[in-house]
Amino acid sequence: MIKRICVFFTTVILLLSSCGYIAYKDYYDETDYENIWNLPGFNHGYDGVSAFFPQQIEALEILEFFCRYDQQLPLGEGLQILLKVYYGDEEAFLKEVERVSLQSTNSSDQFPQTEFLAYSTRLGEKYGSEYALIDMDQKIVYYVYLQNLPKSEIEFSHHLLPKGYTDYGEIK
Repeated sequence: MIKRICVFFTTVILLLSSCGYIAYKDYYDETDYENIWNLPGFNHGYDGVSAFFPQQIEALEILEFFCRYDQQLPLGEGLQILLKVYYGDEEAFLKEVERVSLQSTNSSDQFPQTEFLAYSTRLGEKYGSEYALIDMDQKIVYYVYLQNLPKSEIEFSHHLLPKGYTDYGEIK
């Protein structure tokens, strides 16, 4: 009897490990923006909306919004957020660039695949990254948050990832 139980659990473990990434995936749109920051297991360290991201997005010209929340099986959560904002007003754009740069570190050397300025609050710390890529010519800011995701599961363009991004958010 014990042998059968051991064989059963070994088989289950082998099947789960051979399947690779297993998660229940929920997608959110920009109408959920203020609520996504309170999802269970979201390890951003803020109360509510990240201080690095815009607090509200209703008045902004959103070019792209993507959010996927993964309930990883058997344990854990993964998260990917991409918010792409066009700032048509030069003064508002420069004010936003200043706001972002004052609360972060210049990380442009970690993004050699783009010509954007890059500022980060963290890159690869505790399997999480939070950063902004700034296209000065087009007046566009890409805000990115990643938590505990393998590179193969990230659904937006990989040229927006820092160099050395590997499985589950480590940066080597």
